[in-house]
Amino acid sequence: MAQGRAKRAITIAVGLALGAGLIAGALRYLPLVGPARALDALALAAAFDEDLPTALVEQAASIDFSGALSDGPLPDSRWVASRAFADIVRAERAGGRDRALILEARAHLAAQARLSPGNPYLWADLAAVDLALGAGPQRAEALLWQSIRLGRNAVRAWPGRVAVAFSIWPDISDRLRQHMLDEAVALWGKHGDSNWKQSRMQERLVKLALDAGLTDTLTPLIAVTPEDLARWTFLLSAALERA
Repeated sequence: MAQGRAKRAITIAVGLALGAGLIAGALRYLPLVGPARALDALALAAAFDEDLPTALVEQAASIDFSGALSDGPLPDSRWVASRAFADIVRAERAGGRDRALILEARAHLAAQARLSPGNPYLWADLAAVDLALGAGPQRAEALLWQSIRLGRNAVRAWPGRVAVAFSIWPDISDRLRQHMLDEAVALWGKHGDSNWKQSRMQERLVKLALDAGLTDTLTPLIAVTPEDLARWTFLLSAALERA
């Protein structure tokens, strides 16, 4: 059970918790040299759930962010987050069992927390990574609340927070459950833009709900219009067929 939760948590982290387009959005402020282009492409590919080339991941993981001191609008904490992202991708591709990579990712996230403690995304990231390292649900809940306090309306933190909360649903407080149901409904209804593919996010929400056994709970909250009911039912049927 613990190993399954750890693997699930690290998969959540790579797919959702770092936030669609977050790193790509930050890197457009840097000179687009080779490493920055690699990270830009890495973040955009992850945002739209495309296959990430191994060479791109390895290039991102090899970047030395220590020399990227801030001399403009971008804090170097984003470089640290980029390294953490690459470490998490590599750990996930190792089946979520490479503890050394997960620990390295956590060290980079902890460094980012020291550089940019007001960033709501990194606290959701830490919740996922700490779960993968064997932390209990109380620790994850505390980190999720920190993320919520810092960015209740930080849209790109919603997928990661919902994913982590759903993975430990029986063990979190009623207050957090209600908040995460509200975020799940908001996630479902958010319209797409250049950094957010609504159809893909809806598919992921359905899968998360299925994995957590929460489809009966979410159906009346999401399927409030004929269009939403048809879309929810279609995605649920498709996910069940693939299972």
